[in-house]
Amino acid sequence: MKILIVDDEITSRLKTDKLVSGLGHETLVAENGETAWEIWQHERPRVIITDWMMSEMTGVELCSRIRKAEGDQYTYIIIITSKDSPDDLETAMQYGVDDFIAKPFRKQELASRLRPAQRTIHLQTRDIVIFSMAKLAESRDPETGNHLERIRHYSRTLSINLKANQVFADELDESFIENIFQTSPLHDIGKVGIPDHVLLKPDRLDDSEFDTMKAHTIIGHKTLNDAFRPGAMNILSNRLIFSTKPTLNHGKKWRIGYYEGGEYYNYKGWFIATVAGLMELGWIENATIPRDEGEYTTAVWNWLATEMKNDYIEFVKDANYSAKWDKNLRAQMTEQIINRFNNQKDIDLMLAFGTWAGKDLANDRHSTPTLIISASDAVGTGIIKLYVTQQGGVNANTILRIVEIANKYKIPTFSMSGSQEVKAGLFMSISKSNYKHAGQYYASLIAKIFNGAKPRQLDQVFEGPPKVAINLKTAQFIGFDPPMLLLGATDEIYK
Repeated sequence: MKILIVDDEITSRLKTDKLVSGLGHETLVAENGETAWEIWQHERPRVIITDWMMSEMTGVELCSRIRKAEGDQYTYIIIITSKDSPDDLETAMQYGVDDFIAKPFRKQELASRLRPAQRTIHLQTRDIVIFSMAKLAESRDPETGNHLERIRHYSRTLSINLKANQVFADELDESFIENIFQTSPLHDIGKVGIPDHVLLKPDRLDDSEFDTMKAHTIIGHKTLNDAFRPGAMNILSNRLIFSTKPTLNHGKKWRIGYYEGGEYYNYKGWFIATVAGLMELGWIENATIPRDEGEYTTAVWNWLATEMKNDYIEFVKDANYSAKWDKNLRAQMTEQIINRFNNQKDIDLMLAFGTWAGKDLANDRHSTPTLIISASDAVGTGIIKLYVTQQGGVNANTILRIVEIANKYKIPTFSMSGSQEVKAGLFMSISKSNYKHAGQYYASLIAKIFNGAKPRQLDQVFEGPPKVAINLKTAQFIGFDPPMLLLGATDEIYK
């Protein structure tokens, strides 16, 4: 989403901008209400996060002005405030404010406030697009318009009755029924491609004309497929086609397997976070996931396969594979897994962790859906003098020696692993906040695949919110005085 951030205090403005950008949104920034008003008129951002108390124009005054001018395109407005009295909040809502964030706020609070904003904007956009497309079909044929209105009411009535009679009761929730009502008018959208002499012919169609008329289903199918492709109308594809709601595989559990190129603590972290994400979505019962030492996923997998109770997913006990970074074992294991896919056919989804596993299974030798996680190539930045990456030689025993050498020669250090190494003495890191956000993303992909999604129909780009850490003691050693703007945008400061 495009989000306008309004705050007359520079440190707060920059920090909010960083947090919102870190959540994957495009940002516009204004230093006061008047500037925000000008930006809103030209850019029309759909969401605004504004401070309440500002010079020139307060946040609620900005909200009031927008409400009078926005027309049919709704703007979702969130107020940042230290006010907490019921009278103040009621006043703000009378001006048209949608939500509040109390100062000081954390990333998680901001993300939770933006989710309803996103749903509101997406729903309005969806309804506008559906209405426009349906009207396009109606404009070609007046009778089609009446037919479409009847069909949407018939569809809703049938859905309600099927639900009441326990037919497809799990799938026919209120959201599904509302979607049927809203989208059923699109079933005749293909008529826009039928020539007038056929579409509007008052007499009976001959065989050739009837074949032409029947083509409207093919035209409609292509039109809607193009509309739902990633990047074209992902709002509709996410909302209307792919649910994350738990569902069975033709009455049976979905069977999941696991393959990694070798043990690596990030693989284990992402896998555990993905399991936690599936718990949040209701696919797995909430439980405390066992945390053992080491980088292997074997213990967690065995717990999921033998002790974890759930109604929707089976973690197949003997389907946890690791090539242990052995090229010969890798080749054997790849053949073993693919043979299992094609002969036993007892895996519905394979989780492939790492570049090795991804390359081994990303081919046309099988048709088992495979979700590849953490496949990347190292890229040298050339920006800093000493870059501490993730590999076996950098650990709790060696990090102090690295810090000692770097500080002695006043070399700025940057950690790839994150704040734990900054706490140990490295100067700075910008890393993913934790595994949680990636796990939620992977869990949602799994849920959508189980609900019928194909890979090309899913957004396959994820960027987690960054976490900035600085060690001020190390900054003194290397002779660097961090500016206030940098400190204001920092999540963790160590001394």
